Amino acid sequence: MKKLILCERPYILYKALLKALNETDVKVEYDIVLSNHISEMEALYKPLRESGIFHKVYYYDDKLYQKYIENENLTDYIKFPKILFSWPKKLKRYFLYQKFAKKEKKPKGLDFKKYDEILANDGVSTMNFKLNSEKIYYITSEHARGNFTIKIPFHIIAVWITVLLDRLNLIVAYSGMSKYVKAVEVDCAENLVSYIKKKKIRECNIKELEENLSEEQKDKLYQVYAKAYHLPDKFEKEVNLLLTNPLYEDKILNSEKEQIQCYLDAVQEYMDSSLTLMIKAHPRDSIKYEQIFPNAIIINSVVSAEVLNCCKSLKYHIVLTMVSSSILSFRTAKKRIVLGEPYLRKYNPHLDKNALGIVDTLVEAVKDEKCNEVE
Repeated sequence: MKKLILCERPYILYKALLKALNETDVKVEYDIVLSNHISEMEALYKPLRESGIFHKVYYYDDKLYQKYIENENLTDYIKFPKILFSWPKKLKRYFLYQKFAKKEKKPKGLDFKKYDEILANDGVSTMNFKLNSEKIYYITSEHARGNFTIKIPFHIIAVWITVLLDRLNLIVAYSGMSKYVKAVEVDCAENLVSYIKKKKIRECNIKELEENLSEEQKDKLYQVYAKAYHLPDKFEKEVNLLLTNPLYEDKILNSEKEQIQCYLDAVQEYMDSSLTLMIKAHPRDSIKYEQIFPNAIIINSVVSAEVLNCCKSLKYHIVLTMVSSSILSFRTAKKRIVLGEPYLRKYNPHLDKNALGIVDTLVEAVKDEKCNEVE
C-alpha cells in the first residue's frame, strides 16, 4: 500500500514522521512532499532523505504561496467592518493563486494516481490545488492540533461561501471542505466546528503515536531536526521552556513591544533564573528572541515543539505558554503553566473578543489534558 503525505506545515510533518515510525506493516510505504511553504522547512529535505524513514521525499518551491500571503493579517478576517473590504480582496487573490497553481509542475516523478491514500493539510498550498485540479480524492488534516475546534463566526461564514463556490467549480473550498476531501483527520473528534462535521471524521491521536515510539525511534526523529537546525542533543541539567505565540500579529496584543514585555515579565515571574531557558517560537512569530534573551537556547521556529520531547537527555522543569497547544505534549515536565486570558488582559484590557475565542479554545484543550498548573 502506498501513502502520500503533503508535509507543508511543521505539525503535519511531525505527524507524518510519527505515522511512518509507528507503521508495522512492511507492505506500507510512506512518501512525503516537502516545500518552503513555511520558510526554512526546506532545510529538512536532505536529513529526511538520509534518515530512511520515508520511501521517497519530494520537494518543490511554493513561491506562489509566498506571494499569496504577502501582507496577510489574521484580524483582517475576524473584525467587523474590516472584513467587508479585506475578504473580497483575499478571495480574488485566492482565485488567482488557484489559477496559476494549476499550471505549476509537480516535483519530478510525483504521480498522485499511484497512491492508495493521500493526506494533505487543510490550508492553502500549490500542491493542494494540484490535487483538486486533477480531481484526486484525498484526506485532509488539521494544520495544527485543535484548529478545527476554533469557532470564529466570520471565518465560518467565509468557509460556507467557498463551499458554494466550490460546488459551482469556481474555486476550491477553504479549510478542508473541498468536494474532493473524502475525510478529515483530527487529533480529537470532540468540540469540532460545525462545518467540518459535514465530512467523515477520523481520529489520529498524537499522544498515542508518541507513546508507541521506542527510544531508538525517538532519537532517529530528533536527529532529523538536529541535523537540519543544529539542535543541541546533550543536556546536563533541567531546562525551562517557553512556547510563544504571535500575540501581536494575531492582534491579541497591540504591539511587538507589548508582546516582548509580556514574555519578559512571565519568564521573570515564573521561571528559575538558575536554569537554562529554551525558547520555541510559533512558526508565525517573527520576533528575534535571541536579542531579547541573549543567554537562551533558541529553537528554530519551524521545528514542531513536540520534537523536543524526543531528545533523551532533555528534561523540563517548567514549560510555560500563553496559549500554545503544543504544551499538551510536554507531559513529563515538573510543572506546565498556561497563563492565557487573565495574564494577557494585564497588557491589553480591551482584548478583541474574536481573538479571545482562539485563546479560550486552546486553553480549554490544555485544561482537558490536566496540566499541572493553570494560572
